[in-house]
Amino acid sequence: MRSNQNYANVRPHDDTPAHNSASHADRVSLGCAADPPEKCAATDLATDLSTALLQAANDSRGRGDYKATATLYKQSHAAAPKRPLPLISLGQVLSLSGSPREAADAFRKALIMDPYNTNANRGLGNAMVAINQPELATGHYDKA
Repeated sequence: MRSNQNYANVRPHDDTPAHNSASHADRVSLGCAADPPEKCAATDLATDLSTALLQAANDSRGRGDYKATATLYKQSHAAAPKRPLPLISLGQVLSLSGSPREAADAFRKALIMDPYNTNANRGLGNAMVAINQPELATGHYDKA
């Protein structure tokens, strides 16, 4: 029989410094860093789901299945909508699959959350060049 333990406190990898830092960073980005861990349990579960979906998307990307990859990145973003990484990854795969306008939209959304993200700025710059708007790319390349 299972106890009423909080699952956020049961994971064996919680005591590693990298996991604690990422978890704290996610709580900061999702606005519950000042809350006790119990209040952030839903956030932690959403972040874990988002991370699992990112991993599945990366695996799919490695196989070259860009349609499935884009779907998984969108699901990862939906699970944790304040994380920029799923949007950046989505923009990259949309660029690879020949959809620069959609890629630009994904990069723009990521930049709202993290305006100086190198990968998002570089990706948006590349998307602007791909849609024949190089004058809009310069500022993003400067930030990258």
